[in-house]
Amino acid sequence: MTSGQPQRAGRPFVLASCSILPEKWNKEENARKMLSFMERSLRCGADVIAVPEGCLEGYVVMEAIEANRGTELLNIAEPEDGEMIARFRGFCQKHRVHALVCFCERERNEAFNTALWIGRNGETVGKYRKTHLNEGYNADHRFNCTGAEIRAFDTEFGRAGVMICFDRRVPEVARCLALDGAQFILNPSYGVYKGWNDSVLVARAHENQIPVVFVHPNKTLAVNEKGDITFCREETDVISRLTVTPRTSSSLLLSLRRPQLYGRITSLT
Repeated sequence: MTSGQPQRAGRPFVLASCSILPEKWNKEENARKMLSFMERSLRCGADVIAVPEGCLEGYVVMEAIEANRGTELLNIAEPEDGEMIARFRGFCQKHRVHALVCFCERERNEAFNTALWIGRNGETVGKYRKTHLNEGYNADHRFNCTGAEIRAFDTEFGRAGVMICFDRRVPEVARCLALDGAQFILNPSYGVYKGWNDSVLVARAHENQIPVVFVHPNKTLAVNEKGDITFCREETDVISRLTVTPRTSSSLLLSLRRPQLYGRITSLT
């Protein structure tokens, strides 16, 4: 990982945050709704369109756990090269726009909570799989596997970081993205959006000196690199237009760290 020095200049971009409330277990209807919102997002001049966590299948992991429907979730999980993802790729290519698409992704006989950044040519620009689970970890839950790495990736707007929902509550996730040179972080989510949530997002932005945008079915929240809330809207099934300005300078705070003292953080005992 780098010391948080941006890898490229970066430039501001217009983000359309789609606060879509999906229908549980109904991929076809949700795909239709997502594409409809994406079409509407073009009218506000969006460079990037983002949807909430698990938007394609309706974020049903808790229902799968509580009602013993894990096999059903695994069966409807969509591969990265699946037919429905191809629809979003086609949209991005046709309209020359970027999209962060969130879905339960199947790879062989495992499924992951995934955010896929699709570029304006329909290509995969980057992908992140949720690494931390509020519901805990169960090796038998092959329908709810965790990601194995926390890495930023390059986009035409700068180096992007993604963390999904509960990841924001684990400070190491945003810190790892910042150390990997991320210049902004998108946080698609589905669960809690009131109470302590704003404070957590402000802390992640401030302590890493990086802009963070929270994308939720009921809320969009943006925090700049100083930790100031610059946008907040609590409303469902709406599109919020905001400008994201990537961090362009190195982080003084990150440069003052003393990693040699932090071994306990990664100790397994």
